[in-house]
Formats: sequence, C-alpha cells, structure tokens
Amino acid sequence: MATGYVKCAGCGEEIKIKCMGKSSKDTERYCRWLESQGHLCADCEEKERAAENAAAAEANKAAGLLDLAGSEKQIAWAETIRQNLIQEIESDPMNGSDGYDVFVRLVKEKTQASWWIDHRDMTVKSLVREMADEIKAAMVEEAEGAQEEALLKPQGELESSLVAEIRLLSGELRVSLAEKNDKFRQVVKSIGFRWDWDHSCWYRPLGFQAGNPVDRAAETAHRLLEAGFIVRLYDEEARAKAISGEFEPEQRRWVVKSVGGKYDGWFRISWPREDDLYNAAQALPGSKYYSGDVYVPADAALEVADFAERYDFALSEGAKGLIEGHQAALSQGVVVDKIKKPKPSVSDDGIPKLSPEQSEVDDDLLDND
Repeated sequence: MATGYVKCAGCGEEIKIKCMGKSSKDTERYCRWLESQGHLCADCEEKERAAENAAAAEANKAAGLLDLAGSEKQIAWAETIRQNLIQEIESDPMNGSDGYDVFVRLVKEKTQASWWIDHRDMTVKSLVREMADEIKAAMVEEAEGAQEEALLKPQGELESSLVAEIRLLSGELRVSLAEKNDKFRQVVKSIGFRWDWDHSCWYRPLGFQAGNPVDRAAETAHRLLEAGFIVRLYDEEARAKAISGEFEPEQRRWVVKSVGGKYDGWFRISWPREDDLYNAAQALPGSKYYSGDVYVPADAALEVADFAERYDFALSEGAKGLIEGHQAALSQGVVVDKIKKPKPSVSDDGIPKLSPEQSEVDDDLLDND
C-alpha cells in the first residue's frame, strides 16, 4: 500500500491518500489527478454539499414547489435530488406526450423527503412506468372535472337531452350531437357549418374571413344555447364569451379579390343568403353571377368601394389592393382643362361646311306669317 498527499482545493490543507496495490509512482500520479479535479477534504465537501442543498431549496421555493417533510438532513439532501430530477423530467423527450403534464404535476406534488431519496437513481422512463396507475387515475379525475366545468345549459325547455360538443381545433371548428335533430342542423348550417362524413360531425374552416376563432366558438355556443341545446365547450375564454355574449359577431358580408378561374383578378362579393342584396350587387358595372357570388371587374373599383361602404361589407387586403391600384392608375392621367371645338371641315368647292349650330337662321329673318 502506497501513501500520497493531495492539496484540498477548498481550504488548501493536505489530505492523506492511501492506495491499495499501487506503486509509489502510480499513487503520486493519482494524487496529481485528484488535485486537477478539485478534490476536497471531508469538511469542505460537507460545506459545499450544504451550500448546494440550500441553493436547491431556495430555487425550489421560488418555483412554487411545496415544502418537504422529513428530518433536517433528509430534507436538505432531498431538495437537491428534487431539483435535478424535475429538470430531467421537464427536458425529457417524452414531454408533450399525452398525460405527461399530469405526470409532471404528480411528481411536483410529492412532499415526503424520503420519496425523493428513494427515487434519486431512477430514470424518467422508469418513474413513469412506476407511476402509471397513479397517472391514469389522475387523468380520469381531471377529465371528469373538465367535462363538468365545460358544460353549459340553457334556461327553459331543452330541445335535446344530449350534449352538443364544440371543439376548437387549429384552423377548424367542429360541432357534434349524437342524434339527428332538424333544429340543430338548421342552426349550425346558418352559421357556416358543413357535414364532415369522415369525422361524423359538423365543421367549418376558420380562415381570415371568420375573424377571431375564439369568437366563432363562443358565437356557436351562444346560438345553440339560445336554440335550447346543452353545449360543452372546453376553451375557457370562448366559454366565458358565450355566457356573457361579449364576442365579436361574425362579419359575413365580404368583398375579396378572386384568385384563379375565369374571374381571376375580379372582385368577388358574397353575403348570407338571407340578406336581400342580389339586385344591388348585380347593378354594379360588368357584374356576373356565378356559383352563389357576384363577380365584378377590377375597372369598377370605385363603384365596388361605394357599394361596400353603403351595405357594410368588409374588404379583404386583396380587394383593397385592387381599389388602391385603380385609384393610382386614374391619378396618372392627363387633366384637360378646356376641350376646344374642332375646326369646320371644307367641302370640295372650298366652301366651309357648317355644323347644324352654325347654320341656324336669325329670328329677325324668319317669316312668321
């Protein structure tokens, strides 16, 4: 057994190192390596560990984590374990998968210091596997609570005892009712929904003309509640707007720029069929009725702008561009202050031809008898 000495990186004291089965040369080499790694004596190690635990406890408290229960030494150690394990959990590739948020919440709710110490060497995957039943039970409880919270009931007589489910997806709004109901069908069709055979529900795309998607979900719920249907709407903001009625009503009268097809570059005018605007739109210069909408050539931009203002139509950016482009083109013309009359033409015999205005007979020369 060889003995060597290492200088403590903390206090500078020499630490005696005994190496079994090593030569003096190997022991010396090992001692120098320990120094390069910042080796600490027992007292300095304990101080460093205490500082690390205190910093972890402070960070956990700032993150809103609950206080731990256990002995003073257990809590001090568990704070560091908890900080490191939660960081691993939140950075794991599984984060974002179904139920993972429930798993994270359950882990953060663990308050026994002994639990953290017992699980200090577990991988995230192993921990998920161990807590599978706990996660599943919590997900069921959350789903039941969310369903109760999302349920909205109308006053008065119900049109159906079933619940109309409203789901706000990315770029799309879906509504479903597990029965055939003519009144339900009339309501959803009147606000732009169509039947989706693939998903067995009513849906409508949410393009720029639809406005704020949250407002469309709120308006859908509001209309169904008015019609006597129970609805379930999970989006909290949309649900609050549906209850209060404080949503922006959908703008359904639009003038847009047609792109592609036989009327490419024309104005396309659309409105709800219940609005009687066909004759007014058809009166625009060069208008053509096609597939439920009225198309107007770009040269009639000023007339279209007046029409939109008079009947409260919204203009898309493309339509605004057509109007601005037409106005810019008109501004480039030459303004003629006075239009001169042409010189009278000359006949074959050299006598100027008189226009009807020039050939009138003076009243004094007329025979009025």
